[in-house]
Amino acid sequence: MTDRDTQFAGFAKLLWREMLDLKGYIDESDSWIYGDNESPEYELLLAQRAYDLAVHVLEHADTEEFWGGYVQSRPSAVRDIPDLTQWPESPPSQPDAPTEQVL
Repeated sequence: MTDRDTQFAGFAKLLWREMLDLKGYIDESDSWIYGDNESPEYELLLAQRAYDLAVHVLEHADTEEFWGGYVQSRPSAVRDIPDLTQWPESPPSQPDAPTEQVL
């Protein structure tokens, strides 16, 4: 197994459990009902947790090292980010909405 397989295994376990808890099972037959928007509950949950993981990574990354190009490889920088093994107490705060720029 590689770092890609194991680095965020706790996150994957949390997400899998939460997806099962939505209905008690993963229902693939929803596509018959919803068509292209097969499972809106699962899609919303995945989007929210992807956001939580992104915030977690940014909070724990050495941003100067990670984004500044001083790292020889991005995977080595990711290795220092801890796994997300517990959901945040409350959702990360939303940044202010971007303002339109009038030219």
